[in-house]
Amino acid sequence: MACFVLSLGLVKLVGVDFMPDQDQGRITIKYECPVGTRFEVTGEFGQRIAHIVKKNVPELKTLVVRYGKSTGQGGAMSGAKNFSYAGQVSVMLVPKDKRERGVKRVVQELRPLIEEIPGITVNFDSGDPMANMMGAAGAGFTLNLYGYDLKTGLAWANQLKEKLSSIRGLADLEINQDLAQPELQVNIDREKAATLGFNVSDIGNTVETYISGDTTVKYQESGDEYDIVVRLRPEDRDKIEDLDRVPLISPTGQVVRLDNVARISNELGPTSVSRNEQERYIQITGQVYGRGSGDVSDDAKKIIESMPIPPGFSWKFAGNEKQRRESFSVLLQAVVLGCILVYMVMASQFESLLAPFIIALSIPFGFMGAVLFLVIVGSRISIVSLLAFLILIGIVVNNGIVLISYINILIKRKIGLREALITSGISRLRPILSTTTTTVLGMIPMAISKGEGSEVWVPMGMSVIGGLIVSTLMTLFLMPILYSLFSRWLVPADHPA
Repeated sequence: MACFVLSLGLVKLVGVDFMPDQDQGRITIKYECPVGTRFEVTGEFGQRIAHIVKKNVPELKTLVVRYGKSTGQGGAMSGAKNFSYAGQVSVMLVPKDKRERGVKRVVQELRPLIEEIPGITVNFDSGDPMANMMGAAGAGFTLNLYGYDLKTGLAWANQLKEKLSSIRGLADLEINQDLAQPELQVNIDREKAATLGFNVSDIGNTVETYISGDTTVKYQESGDEYDIVVRLRPEDRDKIEDLDRVPLISPTGQVVRLDNVARISNELGPTSVSRNEQERYIQITGQVYGRGSGDVSDDAKKIIESMPIPPGFSWKFAGNEKQRRESFSVLLQAVVLGCILVYMVMASQFESLLAPFIIALSIPFGFMGAVLFLVIVGSRISIVSLLAFLILIGIVVNNGIVLISYINILIKRKIGLREALITSGISRLRPILSTTTTTVLGMIPMAISKGEGSEVWVPMGMSVIGGLIVSTLMTLFLMPILYSLFSRWLVPADHPA
């Protein structure tokens, strides 16, 4: 029992994670130049990064350099920022069984070489690109900051980013937006505009038509339809001063220049505005190396709570951490429900509440063995491990049922308690060991697999093997002792001593 209590401390040592890190041989190197950098210069930086990768990664299979703006959805789908000053280098390595280095090790050895390039900021990502398409699901760490004022939110996000960078195992922190996009802001004097009969939407639509154009009108000829773009001539919309002179026609037919009802200023605006549940939010993402994402999130929570939160703002973990907490909650409920159902089935079989309780005590020791083997292989508690724990509930009780049921049979035959315990242990040793051995041997291929995706199956195989071995030992040694201690309520009163 002391060993079981001490093993609970191993949970903190093992750490928790959403899913085991998978080595898919993909590396994405995202880089950003100063805002306003020309497309050609951004491409030169991408080629420099590609040259470093080709020189230092002999495991390289394919390499793609992508930079600048995209007219389609390719940039957004790949997770790249769609700006002229941003780009990414996508690296694909040879299959896992044909290289000695893992993808995390390749990233760690490339990082100092690429970060030496002056004038750019770099972030590495070795996660699943399909998950990146779904937002920040591919990031090991995701934090959402909710609030309307982007300037205040970005100031808070930058403070948090600086503090969070001190967390061990957390790197490649990135804020999903910035006030770095040059733009002309038209600030309308609402009171003055209303006096002249204008509303904000009318002014906005008029400015958009004059500058960007309108294609409402169509031209048809011989069954073909053509868009007619209506807007100002190029010489009337080339300069900022031209925007001041945009004519607005009031409902009364009066013509008013835009600068009479609005103030036009040259400002820096957000590169993007993200919303979730009808709220603006700023997202901080990062990659986790060498630690569990749950442990990193716990450290991040302490840092966030130690800092003042701006008025009108709130924060939540998202991405992997949010999914981990929700999944853990559901699986832990399933584990508890599974234990209750197994106990009910055994209680109906033995027609006793105490005998199945003795058998059910092997379940916690199965969990203890699973955690011990996770420590040995260096894995963390994840969804896969919890699924293995759920499987163990139905397996570890089998040996206990075999042993306790035979003890009850010997007791009914009026055999002494001590002799019944020893005889049942000798008689049921072979079937118990046979059952455990066949199950363990069946899980060994899963536990020692080295191929693609083995990072997911190894923790499950090791958890089941470790849980079976420890629970079997507990069945052979602990259950007879417990049966002896509880014999007062298990053995009939007329049974011989």
